[in-house]
Amino acid sequence: MKANYFRINIAISLLTLIGGLQTISAQKTGFGIKGGYNLSNLSTDLSGMKDISGFHIGGLLEYRVSNKFSIQPELLYSLEGGKYSISYSESNEDGEFVLKAKEEITLGFINLPVTAKYYLKDRFSVETGIQFGYVVSAKSEYDFFMEADGDITSTSGERNIKGDVKSLNTSLNFGLGYELKNKMLFQARYNLGLTNLDKSFDSMDDEDFIGKVKSKGVLISIGYKF
Repeated sequence: MKANYFRINIAISLLTLIGGLQTISAQKTGFGIKGGYNLSNLSTDLSGMKDISGFHIGGLLEYRVSNKFSIQPELLYSLEGGKYSISYSESNEDGEFVLKAKEEITLGFINLPVTAKYYLKDRFSVETGIQFGYVVSAKSEYDFFMEADGDITSTSGERNIKGDVKSLNTSLNFGLGYELKNKMLFQARYNLGLTNLDKSFDSMDDEDFIGKVKSKGVLISIGYKF
């Protein structure tokens, strides 16, 4: 009888401990969703690259290591890229040469940022971390015009360039975050790509006119924690 009573007490104690650990874990871990606006560009050797607009959306998990420090991994779909335009003309005794070209490159990423957050105040944080990305889509919209000695070449369209782009990308993130009492959150983040995304660059003896291609941009996010 005493043995059964002892086993029952042990079982109750274990259940109480497990429940307490789950409560502590729930208090330390927050799940949420986020999305927002991207203003991105591509860092290249070509001058005049311009920003394009995009978006990002996904989920997050924040684990509070202490009152001041937490780790926040996220899983996001992000649309990024850049665009450029070229206009050149010259005239000589042989005739006139005119070149006009513009291209917009759009890259779709599945990104996994892992961010360390330090809370300067209860709800305001500074953030930094590393991001791993996988390219799921890549396209180019282009418009090309050339006139040489009276001969004109003109073409425009859209093409899939995923075969020209490396699949994996690594970046560094820096940012700020703020959370409201109603669990809404706001983030501003700068993303700096470390990987040369141009797959053809590594196999060339000489650099092409674009050179290495790296992603960069600003992300403005709004989200909610459950």
